[in-house]
Formats: sequence, C-alpha cells, structure tokens
Amino acid sequence: MKPFLMFLIVLFFLGGQSFFTENKTEKTALIVAISEYAENTGWSKLSSDNDVDLVRHALLTQGFVNDDIQVLENEQATKKGIIEAIEKHLIQKAKRGGIAVFHFSGHGQQIQDTSADELDGLDEALVPYDSPQKFKKGIYEGKNLLRDDELGALIQKLRRKLGKKGQVLVVLDACHSGTGTRGFSTARGTDIVMADSLYLKNLKRNIRDDNRLNSESPSISSRELAPMVSFFGAGANQLNYEAISSDGQSVGSLSYAFSQAFSKAKKETSYRALFEKIQLNMASLAPNQSPQSEGDLDIPLLGGELLGKVQYFKIPKGGWETPTRLSLEEGTLSGLFPGTTLRFFPPDTRRPEEGTSLASGKVIHASPFTSLIELSDSIRKEEIMDAWIFIDQQHFGDLSVRVKLELSRKNLEKKVIDQFSEFPVIGLMSDKPDLLLQTFGGEKGQDSIRLVTTHAKILYKRAIKGDDSSVAWQVLQSILAHVQCSFLRGFDMKMEEMNVQMELLSFKDTAFVGNTGQTQFTVGEKFKIRISNNGLLPVYFTVIDIQPNNEINIIIPAPGSRHTSRELFLQPGAQMDYQTVFEIMPPFGSEVLKLIATLSPIDLSPIASTRGSGMTKSGTVHPFEKLFSATYLNNQRGSFDFGLGTMIHVDSKVFEIEKGE
Repeated sequence: MKPFLMFLIVLFFLGGQSFFTENKTEKTALIVAISEYAENTGWSKLSSDNDVDLVRHALLTQGFVNDDIQVLENEQATKKGIIEAIEKHLIQKAKRGGIAVFHFSGHGQQIQDTSADELDGLDEALVPYDSPQKFKKGIYEGKNLLRDDELGALIQKLRRKLGKKGQVLVVLDACHSGTGTRGFSTARGTDIVMADSLYLKNLKRNIRDDNRLNSESPSISSRELAPMVSFFGAGANQLNYEAISSDGQSVGSLSYAFSQAFSKAKKETSYRALFEKIQLNMASLAPNQSPQSEGDLDIPLLGGELLGKVQYFKIPKGGWETPTRLSLEEGTLSGLFPGTTLRFFPPDTRRPEEGTSLASGKVIHASPFTSLIELSDSIRKEEIMDAWIFIDQQHFGDLSVRVKLELSRKNLEKKVIDQFSEFPVIGLMSDKPDLLLQTFGGEKGQDSIRLVTTHAKILYKRAIKGDDSSVAWQVLQSILAHVQCSFLRGFDMKMEEMNVQMELLSFKDTAFVGNTGQTQFTVGEKFKIRISNNGLLPVYFTVIDIQPNNEINIIIPAPGSRHTSRELFLQPGAQMDYQTVFEIMPPFGSEVLKLIATLSPIDLSPIASTRGSGMTKSGTVHPFEKLFSATYLNNQRGSFDFGLGTMIHVDSKVFEIEKGE
C-alpha cells in the first residue's frame, strides 16, 4: 500500500478530518416572535408570527440549517424563557469561530434607568410575553422586562464563547418609545414608560439617546470577544410600525427589510452594505422610521461564508404541475415578482445571453417564498426539470396603492371616486390600506381633509375651500406622487459588469472628505458626490434625488449645468468628484439619492421638469427613460409593464435630514 493512501486511512480511523471535506462554520440562530401577549398585560396584538417564516427563509437561503434555528413564540417567550433559550441554544452550543444570530419581533418599552448609563435616564427594553404595560408602584415595576443592559450581558457571554473569530448579529424589530401622533398601522411599542410619575416629571426628555446594546465590560478585552453588529427597526425615540408584504400580510418592517436584503446578499457583502440595503428597503416600507445600526459594520457578513445570491433558479422536486405551468421555491424575496419573465437553459449554462433557451415563461403569482410560472409553450417534463432558470426581464413589483375613505361629505366622496377611477393603480379598500383619506373638523368649525400614511406621515392636509373637484384633484396628485416615489425608492438593480458606486463627501472643517459613513445630516451641512466605476464596462450616469415630501429632482446633471448626458461618462477604474456643492435643506425625514448607470446616455431632466411628458427627442428612447416617464402616471389609464431587460445598475444612498441643535 502506498504511504499516502495509508496516511489517509490512519486519519479516518483516528477520527481526523480529511482535507477533502470543507470545514463549515457553525451557525445558530434564535428567533423570538410574540404576536399575542398575555391577556392581563394590556399589549396590542402584533403580526410577529408572520416574521418567523421570513427570517427563517432568509437564514436558510444563506446556509443555516433548520435544526440550528430555534423559534420561541408567544407564551414560550417569557423573560425566563428568552434568557434560557439564549443560554442553552446560543451560548452553550457556541463554538469558537462560530456565527450566532438573535432576532426579536415584539413590543418594546422604555423603563427607568437603574444603572445611570443612559443620557435620557431611561433604559430600552424588550417586552416578553408576561410583562404588563403599565407601571404600578409596589405591584409591578417592570421586573419582567428584558432591559438592554441584561440582554447586553448575555450577548457578551456569547461573544466571549465564540471568540475573536466568531460573529454575533442581533436584529430587534421593536420600538421603545413614541409620540402622540400615530398612524393606523400597528406600532411595536408604546409611549407609556415603565417608571414612577415623579421620576418621569424630573427627566430631561429633550435629550436624544440612541439605541445601544454593545456595552463591553471593562474587565474583558475586546480582543477576546466576537465582533458584534446590531440592527434596530427605529431610533430610540421613534415608533416602529408594521408593514405589508408582497402577498398582503402584515409583517415587521425591519424583519421584512432584513429578509429582503439578507436573502440577496453576496459573498463579499459587509454588514455596512447589508445595512445600507436595509435602509433602502425601509425608506420604501416605512419612510418615517430611521433604522439604526451599531458595531463592526465593515467586516464580512457571516465571516465571508455567505452562499451568495443565487444567479439562477432550479425547479424543485414536485415543482412540475402541467406542460405549461410549474412552481418554484423562490419568490419576491429573490426578486421574482409577478410579471418577471424567465428563460430556461441546459444545466451548467454560464452565459445565458449567448446560449439557446429550452423554454421561456412569466411569473403569474408570487409570495415571498414561492412563485407560479406560466410557460410560453408546452414542453415535456424530462426536457426541462434539470434546467437552469435565469431572469430575462425583471419586474419590480406593483405600482399601486390601497386607499381607505372616511369622508363625511358625500359630494366630495363622489368626486374623489370619479378621479380615482381613471387610475387603476389606486384601489379603494378598507382592509389593510396604505393610505387613509379622511375629513375632520378644523379651526372655527370648518371642515378639513387629510391624507395620511399607515406610519402617520401626512401627505396632504387642507381646509376644504372652493370646488370639491379641485380638492379631489389635489388629493389625486398627492397620491400619484406617493406611488411614484414609493416605487422609485425601492427600485434597485445590480450588474456585476457595471459596478458603479456613489459616495457622499461631507464638508468637515476646511475640506470635503469621504468614507465617513455619515447617514444623518442637519440643515445647512454641505456635501459633494464622488462616483467610481469599479466595473468592467464604460458607463453613463445620472443621479435622482427623492425628497421626504415626495418631490423628485435630477441633481446630476445639476440644474443649469452645461454638462450633457453624453459627458457624464466613466471608463472602468475611473473616478469623478462632481464639482457641484449640495446643501442640506428641509423637509425633514429620509432622503434617497439614486445613481442610475447605463451603457448608453439617458436624459431624465426634461421628463422630470414636465412630469412625464417630456420625451420628445428624436431617436431611440432608453427603456429606463420610458419607465421613469411612466411612473409619473399623468396620462396612465391602463396597466404598465415595468419589465426592464436592458443592462442597468443602480446605487442608492439613504440619509436622514434633521433640524440640528
């Protein structure tokens, strides 16, 4: 027997690991989801149960094993139950260099700080199943709440067990405080603080205090601990609202945004890049919220062991239904929206654009996890079951809105319905609406009207004066602007060959500097935009600004600029600092910048300035110009196919505009 073969046999009998077997990092996860709290607690019902499948599917997509994902729901999720699950499932099972994820969906609350480590005098806390909402001195003072200090101590034990080569990710889809202004969607938290009234009276409530979880013990060197990253659904002083998923289910806004971003993350994705995608998703789902992050954001996600976004799909066992219809175990979380067209190729096809397809089809129905495909032509099962399936033309979801009417003036209601009837994108319904249009008593007894989002953002508010038709028309314009901006905020395409990135250069002291990671700006601050082409192809580019009040501007080329669309061009490896200085101005809220990179010049300025009717130039119109024009909906009387098959790359930046001190 040859010595080398003998060596392998000895390794086998000694229990050694063959170097032909990949050594996968241990990954564990704990999902805590509380939808129904104990009856005597006073907490409202949530849709946290819908978050479980979202988060679990995202984890499984990126290499977690179902047996290593523990789920704690409702009565299981008492304070004692949560602590025991963290200790037994995460800490005891943790191995050096492993990955651990803790996800919480439920209510949050603030409580009197007992350790004097909070600027505003209040601890943030997660609300377990058995924690009453209201403070009763001497009876219930919050002992069942899981404070951020307590959770932080448990996570620190976990980090120490995992060691410096491990990683911990914490995702908290809850909020801890709020304001008197509420939307009509469910909020995951309360402005009722768990504290004595005298204590609250003496608080300095104007102090801003961010979410914090990563408070290391001074006795433990950070070099001994696994890096940690935390994501929060909202700021410590904000409400965290639920959202509606692609299949009409109420879900946690952070859970949904996280699952969308995590499912599509690539091998080289960092936590910062993941959070930027979460911010972008949240800007569309819940524009009144500011998701927060803390920790080691610039390290590779899951230690660089992501499976990565799947570039093709396969028909699962049991996916064949008829010669013209099949189903996939991938859905909207993977970008398969109804209307998306697909092409089927022989297995191991690496360049589908150069190959001959076996069949083609279209997604006719999709949930976050599954999709139903209608084939263009009949085909035999054995010809297609092993095929690799690629997206041909990407569809980007519905351009639609659900509106609930609460109008006391019948003539106004009739005018509104007449105006809406000409726009199929607007649906009237009372169940799970996106917007609420209502009349109310204004000053001096005069009727007023307001249009409000589920998250309490007022899109339109006026005293009712003059002709009802005019009021209905103004409301319609506000709704169409909201639909357009919601669609464009969430619009995203990535092309490896066109990896163009945008960076905001903030003005610090005497110069513009980059790589600050700044996501919050105050009025009066200034910035420039740096654009880098890290891809393989030369590109043209433009930049769109989507303001918090649903106004859209083209800022590159800057208004009045002498640059033509053909001059906004970058070769591979090139970088440009655009010389226009931009100054932060109101309105306050989440602002989104979108860099659109294409292989041929596009000119969006005339489209924006004429609100969709400015495509009068001769020659070929770029598909994105058509799409951008159609989103204005001014002349849209039927459905519009938002499929986009050309090569386009989109890079987005989301930041908050604040008043400052």
